[in-house]
Amino acid sequence: MNRFVPLERLRFTNSGTEAVMMAIRTARTFTARKTIIRFQGAYHGTYDDVMGDTSDGVNVLVVPFNDVKALQSAAKGAGLGLAAILVDLMPNRAGLHPASNELVGEINHISKRTGALIIVDEVISGRLSFRGLAAERGLKADLATFGKMIGGGFPVGAFGGRAEVMRVFEDEWSPKLSHGGTFTANPVTTSAGMVALDLFDSHEVSRINALGERLRSDLSEMGFVTAGCGSLVRLHSADPERVWWAAYEAGVLICGNGLMSISTAMDTSTIDELEERFKSISKAAGARTDGV
Repeated sequence: MNRFVPLERLRFTNSGTEAVMMAIRTARTFTARKTIIRFQGAYHGTYDDVMGDTSDGVNVLVVPFNDVKALQSAAKGAGLGLAAILVDLMPNRAGLHPASNELVGEINHISKRTGALIIVDEVISGRLSFRGLAAERGLKADLATFGKMIGGGFPVGAFGGRAEVMRVFEDEWSPKLSHGGTFTANPVTTSAGMVALDLFDSHEVSRINALGERLRSDLSEMGFVTAGCGSLVRLHSADPERVWWAAYEAGVLICGNGLMSISTAMDTSTIDELEERFKSISKAAGARTDGV
């Protein structure tokens, strides 16, 4: 796991939801502050502080994704009470559009200026770069959360970050932050996860990223509206249900929101077959739409 930035220390959970919950608690304990900034439309699990797009009853400020001015305003309002900024650099629920360079730069600036921590949610985006998307984009994260890809098919989550920040779990820290669980870091999941990550090396990351880039480009030429990068592809449509059924009838199973993920089991022949099937899908569903 030390291939990911900024994981100098790591703790396991049973899900991405728990990983985000504990990362937020870690940030609040380390900074002795309460307020969190997060971005509208991004999904970070089912913990109260990250559900929905309002902050009623919790110390959370929700700002539009990629709106730098709104982020600056929220940070100014929070002042020195800001514990952390939580960000997914390419949130699927918000359309699988990447964070702008301006947003990444402003998050880094606010963190440096205020002492607030940066929490990057890599549960989905971690697959896009061998060292994680935060490192790829130059985000100076203090904490990161993971799930899915590090479990080898078993339920898993993990959070970690800079050693200095993760000291809140040590006896010398007062008040010490507690964390445990019957199935956290269980040997079956961790063993499967180690094998999965060993196999998902830099070569494989680059290979399936290239397959995803090809698929996205070719689908765009067919008239589909696409988003994403690397091995993650999302179709946008004014009628996603119609597209889903057209894909299903053509023998292609995609997520209800149009998300598709390239896996290491796929190769160029898989993409060739997908594209042949998508030719019939485009005719059945009417590919070009204004539904971005």
